[in-house]
Amino acid sequence: MYFLVLFRPGPAWRTGAPLEEQPFTVEHAVHLQKFYQEQKVFMGGPCEDKSDLLSVVVLQAASETEAFGSIQDTPFVTQGVVKIEVHPWQVVFGPPSAER
Repeated sequence: MYFLVLFRPGPAWRTGAPLEEQPFTVEHAVHLQKFYQEQKVFMGGPCEDKSDLLSVVVLQAASETEAFGSIQDTPFVTQGVVKIEVHPWQVVFGPPSAER
């Protein structure tokens, strides 16, 4: 099953500081890169508009609980820098692939 993970500013987000200057950004990137290498994350990255939607990740997991658990287990989330939303995603054409 695929899931969209949406990242929005949390209570510990440093207003005015860019994403790369937020606390625990490096640890978050390492965590997602590990999932990418394990083929659990298919793609992801920051949004380029100035909305409160910071970034999106496409994740594969057996359940929404598993998807949420695998993403929330970083200080970026647990320390409140970001809040996450996990949404089941029906792939109509694809599967997602960064190699297209």
